[in-house]
Amino acid sequence: GLQSWEKKYIKTQLECIEINNIRHSLLKFIKGMSLTKISFFLALIFPRENFICLDTWMCKYYGIDQKKLTYKQYIKTESNHAMLANRLGYFPFALQWAMWEFGQKKGSIYPSFLWR
Repeated sequence: GLQSWEKKYIKTQLECIEINNIRHSLLKFIKGMSLTKISFFLALIFPRENFICLDTWMCKYYGIDQKKLTYKQYIKTESNHAMLANRLGYFPFALQWAMWEFGQKKGSIYPSFLWR
């Protein structure tokens, strides 16, 4: 049989698939809403998940042409960002917030909302 870590891994992967299916469904259901906005909405609702908003700031940071960004590239960049966040001890959306604040030259690399 499967070991406990294997069961946990499979459960986590299935939850990620379900949440990404939600995003895909929302993109189909809400006509005219961009992948970026849907992802931002989901990041607010599920801040501990791997959703980030690949907005202008994040695309600049990752060297991506936002106008040519495909769905596949978006998901891959989001996944890479999640791995970076995990290594740094942040949730992906919190790291995005920290990067945005740093980009705004607010003098802190830590998201201010974490300290309120």
